[in-house]
Amino acid sequence: MRKSAFTVTELLFVLGILAVAGLLMARIFTGSIGAIEAAHADLDRGAAADRFAAAIKADVWNASSIQVPDPTTLLLTLGDGTSLRWSFADDGTVTRCAESLPASRWALGGRLQVQVQDGSAIMVRSITHRIDRAQQWRFHSQLLLARAMTEGVVR
Repeated sequence: MRKSAFTVTELLFVLGILAVAGLLMARIFTGSIGAIEAAHADLDRGAAADRFAAAIKADVWNASSIQVPDPTTLLLTLGDGTSLRWSFADDGTVTRCAESLPASRWALGGRLQVQVQDGSAIMVRSITHRIDRAQQWRFHSQLLLARAMTEGVVR
């Protein structure tokens, strides 16, 4: 009578299949970790863009003077006389400097440029299109709009 058992060849074959399956699982695991890290980086960049947009919106809204000496610099004078300087670096870092406050920085991951529109608004544009979902933001100054309305200049 013959006893049933596995031969060494069969066991080696099964071990080879398990090794290939283990390698595939390791690759899938590493790929998923990379995708998760990329998603977190995108969320962080989006949150930084939202914080940046809220800060510049508040500053421009209260601005009594808007100057753009070059596409990477925005100079604002607020209604209370406070001067602000916004700088847009080539590496995607935006810096806000006020007279008596520490500088604020946002790492947005994409290059931005700014320009004045209609004398009472600014347009901030993404040059690299890697920032958040928007490629441009438009911000208005309530003080400059009110001044233009009283002078009858609003279109």
